[in-house]
Amino acid sequence: MAREIMKGEDASNPMNRLISFARQTASTEPEQAITDVVSRLQLEGMHMGKCVYKNYMTKDHLGPSLRLKLQSKGFPEDVVNSIVENAQSGKHYEDWDESFVHSPDGESRLCQWALWVQDSDDAHVLVALMATCVSFRTFRFIQEFREAQEPVFADQQEHEHVQIDGWLGRYQDVRLVTRRRQVGERTVFHPVYRQHVMQATDMDAIKVYMMYQACSEAVRLLSIGSEP
Repeated sequence: MAREIMKGEDASNPMNRLISFARQTASTEPEQAITDVVSRLQLEGMHMGKCVYKNYMTKDHLGPSLRLKLQSKGFPEDVVNSIVENAQSGKHYEDWDESFVHSPDGESRLCQWALWVQDSDDAHVLVALMATCVSFRTFRFIQEFREAQEPVFADQQEHEHVQIDGWLGRYQDVRLVTRRRQVGERTVFHPVYRQHVMQATDMDAIKVYMMYQACSEAVRLLSIGSEP
């Protein structure tokens, strides 16, 4: 659907393409089944970065300008490199792409972007970009507790014999020093966490939900002539 929207506007005006894409995507709220999935997964610590960018510039400033903008919004370096490289690949470029990383411990990162680039003349280029990057954890719950022994430490004062060089020669002295020593052990119980399993359909639901949120925000920002 995203690619069909991207091809529906005048290719010479990337800004129109961006506005059309955002409005079309934000015009239909996600189905209840999608919001139910997001609620069920109970995403924790969610952080969402957004970048809505439009510009008319000389071609030699295209790559550095995009890189600086994306880096200022905290986008991962591999995503920044991909967007910048593709943006400089020809006279006219448009793409919709994404990058998803999910680690076994439940840490996830989803980046999505829509990019339009069009030569204005031999020296200048028009560019429009909308990108989102979401990091989150899937909800964890304690499956069991495992017993373990941990050392117990305490500060202890001890007398120490030292050799000191004095005016009349070397002599011995006794000093009181404090050292940290293990004085025993204690039993502790460490929680063993289990993650909610994320299915492929769950990830699709998250992508739809996040893009709807991003496009809704983009429409609001563009309508007042500002950017996030």
